[in-house]
Amino acid sequence: MSTSTANNNYLKPTLYDYLTDFSYDTDEEYQTEIDRLLKINECNHIAILDELYLTTMNDPLLMKLYTLAAEKQLLQSDPEMGLILLFSYDCFKSFHSLLKLYFTIIVGSSEQTKEVCLWNEMNEDYKKIKSYFGKVSDSSLR
Repeated sequence: MSTSTANNNYLKPTLYDYLTDFSYDTDEEYQTEIDRLLKINECNHIAILDELYLTTMNDPLLMKLYTLAAEKQLLQSDPEMGLILLFSYDCFKSFHSLLKLYFTIIVGSSEQTKEVCLWNEMNEDYKKIKSYFGKVSDSSLR
């Protein structure tokens, strides 16, 4: 994945469908959803992940999660790798909910709107993901 120093605060991804709703309870259902959203079968997942990182890299809350995931799972602090880990079975539902909130309300909003929407460490999806990475690997967000 490539990074950019350009200000991408107000960009929304065109490749990742953050508005979609989905559900999964089995590995097979998860695989179907992840294939659909990241377009893995079409070999578009790298472009989608790159674009997603570039459109979220200036948000401190998301960067905390990316870095936390990378540090806890890979013992490194590469936030781009952390973003990828947030698409894991146990994190994907909460991460997608955060992305949906981020791109529909938070991007370009005022600090007051962010407070009302709990765009901070008190956000339930944020707390679930943070808790997951704070526990042993057999924990789950399901």
